[in-house]
Amino acid sequence: MELLFNNDKLILNDEPITPSETSKNVPMLANNQAYFWNIMIVDDEPEIHEVTHLALEDFVFEGKRLKFSSAYSGEEAKQLIKAQPNTALILLDVIMEKDDAGLQVIKYIRDVLKNKLVRIVLRTGQPDDVPEEVVILDYDINDYKAKTDLTWPKLFTTVVGALRSYRDLLSLEKHKQELTHVESVLRRYQQKLEETVEQRTVNLRDVNKKLQREIVERRQFERNLDAERNLLRALIDNLPDYIYVKDRASRFVMVNNAVVRVTGATVEADLMGKTDFDFYPIELAQKYFADEQAIMQSGKSLISQEEPLINQRTGNLEWLLITKIPIRDDEGNITGLVGLSRDITKRKQESQELSKYRDKLESLVTERTTDLMLANEQLRQEFADRKQADENLAKERNLLRILIDNVPDHIYVKDSQSRFLIANRAVARFMNMAMIEEMVGKTDFDLYEAELAKQLFEEEQKIIESGNPIINVEMAYLDRCTGKNVLLLTTKIPFQDSHGKIAGLVGIKRDITEQKQAEQERLQLLAMKSELAIAQRIQESLLLPPVPDWDGIEVICHTMPALEVGGDFYAYRLFFQGIKGWEQEGGGTPKYAIAVGDVSGKGMPAALLMAVSLASFQSVIAQEFSPGDLLAFLDKTILHYTKSTHQNCAMVYVEITPPLPFPESGITPTLPSPSKGEGSTPKKLRGDGLLRVANAGCVTPLIKRIDGSVEWVDVGGMPLGVGLGAKTGYQEVSLPLAKGDMIILTTDGVVEANNSEKEMFGFERLEKTVRVGPLSSATDMMAHLQFEVVNFMGAAVLHDDLTIVVIQV
Repeated sequence: MELLFNNDKLILNDEPITPSETSKNVPMLANNQAYFWNIMIVDDEPEIHEVTHLALEDFVFEGKRLKFSSAYSGEEAKQLIKAQPNTALILLDVIMEKDDAGLQVIKYIRDVLKNKLVRIVLRTGQPDDVPEEVVILDYDINDYKAKTDLTWPKLFTTVVGALRSYRDLLSLEKHKQELTHVESVLRRYQQKLEETVEQRTVNLRDVNKKLQREIVERRQFERNLDAERNLLRALIDNLPDYIYVKDRASRFVMVNNAVVRVTGATVEADLMGKTDFDFYPIELAQKYFADEQAIMQSGKSLISQEEPLINQRTGNLEWLLITKIPIRDDEGNITGLVGLSRDITKRKQESQELSKYRDKLESLVTERTTDLMLANEQLRQEFADRKQADENLAKERNLLRILIDNVPDHIYVKDSQSRFLIANRAVARFMNMAMIEEMVGKTDFDLYEAELAKQLFEEEQKIIESGNPIINVEMAYLDRCTGKNVLLLTTKIPFQDSHGKIAGLVGIKRDITEQKQAEQERLQLLAMKSELAIAQRIQESLLLPPVPDWDGIEVICHTMPALEVGGDFYAYRLFFQGIKGWEQEGGGTPKYAIAVGDVSGKGMPAALLMAVSLASFQSVIAQEFSPGDLLAFLDKTILHYTKSTHQNCAMVYVEITPPLPFPESGITPTLPSPSKGEGSTPKKLRGDGLLRVANAGCVTPLIKRIDGSVEWVDVGGMPLGVGLGAKTGYQEVSLPLAKGDMIILTTDGVVEANNSEKEMFGFERLEKTVRVGPLSSATDMMAHLQFEVVNFMGAAVLHDDLTIVVIQV
C-alpha cells in the first residue's frame, strides 16, 4: 500500500497483505466460506445430529446456506475445530465421554487455539448438573440452552443471533487487520508526511479564515430568520382561529394565543407536552386523539370537518371547522400534524444528517499542529451548531408558512412604507396573481385604484405612527379573481422590531360577504313569515265556523293548507222556502247549500284567488240559481281574475232538502237492516230528501247510505275561471236522500296525499275508508277520515291543501 497526498486528501493504494502482517490467531476465509456458514454439531447422541440437520436443512441467512460438520466426543471436536478454524457456530453438548467434556472443548478453543471468533452455544440435557449461572460466568460461551428448550423457533433465533454476531466479529477483525497494515505503511511514510504538514498547516489556516467568514454570514442569516419568525409568530398569535402543532403522540408542541384561551390555560408553556385529555371531557378527547392518530397513520389530511369543543374558559359548547395536516421530516416520515380550527358556532346556529468537513488526514496530523486543529475543530463545531440552528429556524418558518397559506383569510405583513413583505395564497388569489412572490415589494398603489390606494395608505400610516390597531372594520373591495364585489372584515395590527420601534403592520381580512347576505336573507325571511302569519289569520277569518249551528242536518268542515296560506275553502248557507222564493230566514221548508273549492297552486297566489272565489260565491248564492247555473255564473265572474294568472278554481256545490216526516196515519217506508239483511228488523224512513249536485272539476261527492252502501256521484265539469263552463253549462245531478245518509265532499289534497314511500291515498282507499267509517254522526266520520289520512301519511309532508266536509241528513 502506498500513502499519497492529493488535494489535501489521504489516499491509500491497495497492496497485498503479507502473512507477517496478519494475526496468526485469526482464521482465514476458506473458499467455501463465501457460500456457506460452517456449523459444527458436537454431541454424543446421533439423534441430536439428525434432528438438528433436519430442522436447519432449509435455513438461509444473508443468502448463504449452512454446511454441517459433526463430532461425537470432546476430543473429536478439538481435532475438528483445529482443522476448521473458520467454523461460525458450534452447538456443543456438555456431558459426553466425560461430565465436563464440553467445557474442556471450550477451554481448548479459547485458551489453546486462541479462537475468539467462533460462536459457542452450550446445549445440555441435564441443566441441574451444570448450572447456567456458573457456566456463563466461568466459560467464554455465547448462549446456554437446555435441549428441551430448543424448539424450532428458539433454535432458529439462536442460530440467527450467533451468525449475526460471528459476521460482525469477522468484519471488526478485518478492519483491525486493515488498520494494522495502515499503521505499518504510515510508519514507512512518516517522513513524507512531515514534509506535507507545513503545507497542510497553511491550507488549514486558509480553511479556518473561510469558516470564520461563513460563520459571520450564518449569523446574519440567523438574525434574518429570527426576524421573519417573529413576524410570522405575531401573525398567527393575532389570528382568531385556533392554530396548533402536535407530535406523533398528539402532544402540543406549539399553539397560538387563541388555543391558550380556549383551553383555559394562562400561557403557551402550560400546554407544552400535554394532550387534549388534560383539557377536554374524555369523550371529546378520545375522538380528537383517534382522528389525529388516523391522520398520522394514513398520511391523509382532514379538511373542513365539523367537530364540537367545550371552551374551557367559558364552559360553552363551540362548533369548529377542523383542518389537520400531517407534518413530514426531510425523509418523508410523519412527525406530527398542524391543526387549524375555526369557530363556526354562529353559522351552525344560523384544513440531513450533517456532512463531514474533514477527511482522515485531520486525525493523523501530528502534535505540531494540535493547537491549530483544536481551534479548527471548535470552529467546525460552532459552524455545525449554527447550521443546525438555521435548519431549525427554516423548519419553523416553513411550518408557519404552511399554516398561513392554508388559512382562507387574507393575511399579509407590510413594512413602515406599506410595502408587502409577506402575503399568503388567499391574498394572491384575490389580486389575481399566480405567484405569492409577485406581491413582495408592491404597495396598494400597484394593486388598487389611486383613490382607494390613497385611503388605505393613509389609514396604515396612521396605525404605524400612533401604534393603535384597527379591529374588525368592514370595507367593500373588488375581487380581481372573480370580478365580484365582496365585503371584507379588516384587522390591522402594528408590530415592533427588536428595538421596540414600530416596523410595520400585520393585516388580516376575512370575507364576510356570504355571512352578510345570509343575515339579510334571514331578516327578509322573518318579515315574510310575519306577513304570512297575518295573511293566515286573514284567510282563516274569511272561512265560516267549521260546524254550522243548524238543526235539520249535521255538517262538519275541516281544511288544512300545505303552506301558511292555501287555496282550499268551504262555504255554506241555509235557505227557507217562502212566499217570494228562497229566503235566509222564515219558517218554510229548509234548503242547505254547501260548497267546497280548490284553487290551483299553493301559497299566497292560491290564497288570493281563494278569497276572490269565496267572495264571489257568497255574493251569488243568495240568488235563485240552480246548482249548474250558479257554477256557470261563477265561471264567468272570476274569469277576469284568472286570465292574467293562468289559475282556476275547482268547486263542487250541493243543495240538500232533508227528508220530511210522513203523516202519522200514513204508511212509513222501510229498508232492510244493513247488518242483518232481509229477515231482520226493518229500519224506518221518514220520507225522501233530495240532493242536487253540480261539479266544476272537483273530486266528486261520495254518499254513504243508511244501509251501509257507498256510491260516487257521477257528475263533472270544467274548473271555474277557464270560461268554458259559462258557455257549455254544467251538468246537474239529483239523487234522493234518506234519514241518516251521509255526503262526503273532499278536495284532491286528500286523494293525492303521499306517504314516505311516495304512494297516494287514492280514490279506492278513500272509498274503502268511507265504507268502514261510522254512521253514528258526521263528527265521528270526520274524525275517522282525519285519522286514516294522517296515519297513512306518517312522517311525510303535506304537499297540497286538504279539505273535507261531512254532511249527515
